[in-house]
Amino acid sequence: INTNAALGTPTIARFLRRHRFEVITSLDGPTEGNNLIRRARRGGPTYRRILRGFDRLAAAGLPVRAAHVVMTSANVRHLTAAFLRRVRRRGFLSVTIEPDFTAPLRLTPEALADRLMTLRRAGRRLGMTVIGLWERPYERIVRHARHTDSHFCHDLAGDTLSVLPDGTLCACAFSDTRIGQLKDAIRCGAPPDFQPSEAVRSLTESPRARRNPACRGSEIEGDCAR
Repeated sequence: INTNAALGTPTIARFLRRHRFEVITSLDGPTEGNNLIRRARRGGPTYRRILRGFDRLAAAGLPVRAAHVVMTSANVRHLTAAFLRRVRRRGFLSVTIEPDFTAPLRLTPEALADRLMTLRRAGRRLGMTVIGLWERPYERIVRHARHTDSHFCHDLAGDTLSVLPDGTLCACAFSDTRIGQLKDAIRCGAPPDFQPSEAVRSLTESPRARRNPACRGSEIEGDCAR
């Protein structure tokens, strides 16, 4: 469940723990940075309320390990290595930082990339992952350097599978292409042995640029998939 925990009570925290929820939080920077953009309904600050919610979750045995941060022109200068150190001391292991898509930052692309890479390196030094959708271009470049084929959906490259709650295997988390059932793909053993079905094999082998004439010669031929 994704929540900023500002309205979390001890009762809610115990409920989440009892029913084995995992919690990802929203926190948009240290005190001043968060309060600049995340206000209560009546306009008041939220930072202390959010941290109180974190403490209640931790007291119930459900410490928060991951945060989602929206980077805006208002709070960008507050998103620093010091902020990462602060949340790391609280036990955070992952911070997802996404630039605001509704109001683009007043930064050049170069300055924005430098800020994100600086935070990424700072996170690594602290033993944290700092991630976001902005990783995709870099990942595409690196993947293309390692492999002949590159795909936006990791499943198409054979790297991952998406599993629905009922055990249905899908091509991607955002795809409705069904490729089987988990119970049919996993053979219980020591260790479990994954047996790809014909549907999975076809999915990972067929959408190649070289097999799709429409991709050949295009500007994105390396990333083009059917």
